Amino acid sequence: MWNCPMWFRGSPWFGGYWNMTPWIFNIILLAIVVLFIWHIISRYNIFHPSTRDTAIDILRRKYAEGELTREEFQKKLEDLKN
Repeated sequence: MWNCPMWFRGSPWFGGYWNMTPWIFNIILLAIVVLFIWHIISRYNIFHPSTRDTAIDILRRKYAEGELTREEFQKKLEDLKN
């Protein structure tokens, strides 16, 4: 039974080199699709929200660093809220 060449007839792995070609092609195609999806996710930053500061955050930071006086801060804060 084990010595019979008919035993491996339907198997793509033992049927010869060309019978493995569809498997190899499918693996390469899957790798290309996975790499494309990974590229899109990393390029457009889909899963991470924007880390940019808002105008009010920037204004508060400048006030905390002493670049603005209290009056300037309050006036600009009112302008931004309206």
